[in-house]
Amino acid sequence: MVKLSSLKVLRERFNISRLAIKYSRVTIGFWIAMVVAGLLAFSSLKYALFPDITFPVVVVNAQVPLETAVETEQKLTQPIEERLLPLAGLDQMVSSTYPGRTVVTLYFDVGTNLNSSSMEVEKTLWQIALPEGATFQVIPFNLNESSAVSYTIKSDTKDLKELAEIAKTSILPEIAQLPGVLKVNLLGGGETTFTALNSGSELTKQAPEIIKEEQQRDSPESPIPITPTRIRFNGQEALAFQVIKGGDANTLDVVSRVEEAVQRLQGSLPEVQLVLAVTQANYIREATQSTIDGLVLAIVLAVLVIFTFLRNWRATLITALAIPISLLGTAIVMAIYGFNLETITLLALALVIGIIIDDAIVEVENISRHLEAGESPRQAALAATNEIGLTVSASTLTIVAVFLPVGLMGGNLGQFFKPFGLTVSAAVLTSLLVARTLCPVLAVYWLKPRQGKREQGIGNREQGTGNREQGAGNREQGAAMQRGLGGFPHSLLHQDGSRERLLREEGNREQGTAMQRGLGGLPHSLLHQDGKREQGTGNWARFSRVVFDFWLRSNPKYPDLLRWSLGHRKFVVALAVLSFVAGISLIPLIPQGFIPTLDRGEFMITYRAPLPQIPSASQFGDLINNILNLGGFDTNSDKSKSLSNSDTNSDTNKQLKPQLSKPQLSKSGFNGLFPIKSGMQLVLKQSEQVAKQLEEAVLAFPEVESVYTVVGVQGDPNKGNLQVKLKRNRQYTTAQVQEKMRAALPKISGVTTSVEDIQFIELPTQKPVQVALLGDDLEVLGNTAADLKTRIERLPGLVDVEATGQNNRGNRITEIEHVNGQRGVYVRASLNQGQRLGDATEEVVKLAKSVLPDGVRLQLWGDSALSSHVLGSFAGTLTLSVTCMLLVLILPFGRLLEPMVVGLSLPLSIVGAMLALLITQSDFGMISLIGLIFLLGLLDKNALLLMDYVNQLRRGGLSRTEAILETGVVRLRPIIMTTASTILGMLPLALGFGAGAELRQPMAVAIIGGLLTSTLLSLIVVPVLYSLLEDCWLGLFSGKQ
Repeated sequence: MVKLSSLKVLRERFNISRLAIKYSRVTIGFWIAMVVAGLLAFSSLKYALFPDITFPVVVVNAQVPLETAVETEQKLTQPIEERLLPLAGLDQMVSSTYPGRTVVTLYFDVGTNLNSSSMEVEKTLWQIALPEGATFQVIPFNLNESSAVSYTIKSDTKDLKELAEIAKTSILPEIAQLPGVLKVNLLGGGETTFTALNSGSELTKQAPEIIKEEQQRDSPESPIPITPTRIRFNGQEALAFQVIKGGDANTLDVVSRVEEAVQRLQGSLPEVQLVLAVTQANYIREATQSTIDGLVLAIVLAVLVIFTFLRNWRATLITALAIPISLLGTAIVMAIYGFNLETITLLALALVIGIIIDDAIVEVENISRHLEAGESPRQAALAATNEIGLTVSASTLTIVAVFLPVGLMGGNLGQFFKPFGLTVSAAVLTSLLVARTLCPVLAVYWLKPRQGKREQGIGNREQGTGNREQGAGNREQGAAMQRGLGGFPHSLLHQDGSRERLLREEGNREQGTAMQRGLGGLPHSLLHQDGKREQGTGNWARFSRVVFDFWLRSNPKYPDLLRWSLGHRKFVVALAVLSFVAGISLIPLIPQGFIPTLDRGEFMITYRAPLPQIPSASQFGDLINNILNLGGFDTNSDKSKSLSNSDTNSDTNKQLKPQLSKPQLSKSGFNGLFPIKSGMQLVLKQSEQVAKQLEEAVLAFPEVESVYTVVGVQGDPNKGNLQVKLKRNRQYTTAQVQEKMRAALPKISGVTTSVEDIQFIELPTQKPVQVALLGDDLEVLGNTAADLKTRIERLPGLVDVEATGQNNRGNRITEIEHVNGQRGVYVRASLNQGQRLGDATEEVVKLAKSVLPDGVRLQLWGDSALSSHVLGSFAGTLTLSVTCMLLVLILPFGRLLEPMVVGLSLPLSIVGAMLALLITQSDFGMISLIGLIFLLGLLDKNALLLMDYVNQLRRGGLSRTEAILETGVVRLRPIIMTTASTILGMLPLALGFGAGAELRQPMAVAIIGGLLTSTLLSLIVVPVLYSLLEDCWLGLFSGKQ
């Protein structure tokens, strides 16, 4: 063990409080400046739902004069994929191959520079020896460039053509020039999409502000598809304009500017009604506000808990000031890193409330005990901070060691949680600085010493003179009077004559005040001073007295329990092991998830109608040719979509061979899907009839507020989306309404429908449960997918199941899909109410393995793959966090014994966390895992408080057992205070109120459950482990101890 002199020097070095007290005016001035800077930084932070992350996607659209999909695959797709697959930063690569054309989509790691990736792809393609006549176009997409808000354009006096002209001349140009707007699309009327570009955007470097329809059609560089659409709003045909925000623009800022512009435009267009159709802003505002409300309530509850135990408003105020000051200091760091006030960072701030007040609690409580010993405020602050400084610093640094690896996680998941780890680390470091500097200074000025002079014989805690027996006697006397003699362990009170004499000297007065002060070391000056504390009125004062009376009654039982546990160490260890095993055994019973589904009060119904029979043979041929070979890209959602027609036959293919040899794509890879206007209108008209039938069924539900329908999405005229918005005061949840609506939607021959949650980052054909079947034989893959689809449809909880590749039969190969260079097909499904992603994925995998033929392999895809990877990522991060934490713990103790005790006590939270998740049926997924990591920081702090004080008492002359018993009584109150404040701080989040509660609740539930069991067990298990491991340590290294 490190010598006493070395530890004393180390503690003095960590006692920056001495300098803060010496230069108190400088300290106060520094923190005033920090508050001002924090307010400025906080005002600069933007609100968002999730962190600002770039989702880079690069699409390669290549064409070649070949007649079959198989030949195109061999000569065009495979050479391209072989060269692109090794690119740095590439996460996934998928492709779809058609006769004479291939579309390769490359998904790069989150945060990868999109422009650099696009240039690297194009550079690589130029190095490939492609077949003669082959051409390609590289198209970069940023999935953050998404639709922020859409408005419908209606009028009682003007028709759609007149409204379209007004929109083109008066509405779109003004909206397009707003800061943060990338472009504005005019949709509806069955006409070609009209787009207004922001003159400052990348799309309009040398282009005019308004891209006319003819310009779109003729410009080789235009990224705008010119496919017509129809818009319906609440069952009525209308027009709509869709605002696409820039990739780095803040959604709320863009929507706020658009709302202001719409109000101005509405005043100048009295005959036109601009009605909000869909927006991301409302939910983001509600979710962030709900989290902030929970944060504020957590602060209030934490402060009330402190007052309940301290019962002194001055001490409570000093402690409570640590919260806002630490949060403002954290805002400075967030502003430097460019973080937003979004779900992840707000969760981090809500989590650290218990931690940032923890340091202040320990500091103020320790200063109060020294004041009670008769010291002046300055002496008490210096002595208390010197005594506890190293422990507080080390415990806070261990929390940083726990959370910093979370902020440094690699991969896509790491980019998502970087703001979380860095925000928590910044908050706890700021709180440490507040507790070590500002709190002692304020205690010197605000806390008052106890009136009157303590009895002779207490001894000076600073001197440390005299022999070992006298020093122990003096210290025991001071500790007895600080805590109250009633709470002192019986075996210590009557161990020798000095205890008996002390008891007689104190007499009835000390016994009475001991019962008043409480047995956990509660200072007399903080209770009943001049009778004022007992005169409190109001509900909280009464509640405070009830809690305090309970504390007085229960506190004497803890030393007896601790003494019994030290005599039955094997039983206690067995109990701890049993609790850990019980916690692990509960995991399979808990719903397995990834990220909880958000109840946004809105959802999407998608449909795909069969192609109509077109009377004209020439029109039919042109229609099929374009669907089969050309496809299109929908910039409305900034994603690519390739189309094929499964209804064509071999005769039609033969008739289309001359056209297939001459691809009708422009240089940019975009062209009109249906150059024959009448054919397009025919498809749109029949597709709109399908939308009308679905709308009637949806609007019949009393929970529905509005339905916004787009016919002809993703360049596909026979596909439509119905975005359903529900009323706020509805009786059922969104999931319940979705379930009822699935059953009520009409069954239309040939039409497939799907009820899906709205994704903030939309990906093509995205469903929660996705698997890819990989193999070489296309017909076998298609048959296997069809078989698996049929079986999955029988599973409870899985709905809207779809499979690809079912139409590839014999020589009729219309589309070949690749997954990372291998042939494959997909099976996708949505989740019904109450079904969890992890559980559903497990069922699908189990079912798939039972039907997979030889030569077909299964690979998880989409969220299903992410949910399986998240446990592995967090397991590695958890291991690194524990390792860093244990390494930091060597600093204050100078040996491995105490870090080993901390490490072995960490699993005590598992049983409580798992039991809480099971009872509340919360997901065991990424969010709840964050709660488990958070528990590590809290548990090691409690263990540090216990073991450090044990070592201090032992160096003062007490035996190990005496030191453990006294430490248990002295440190019980601060541990209970910090635990109670953290639990109550988590309670608003755990109750699940407000928008976005689905994200916050699992984490809070895990923390509350884990804290309850770990605190109760650690108060017994940590001292037992300490004594047990030290005996083993002495047995192994008796010569070194």
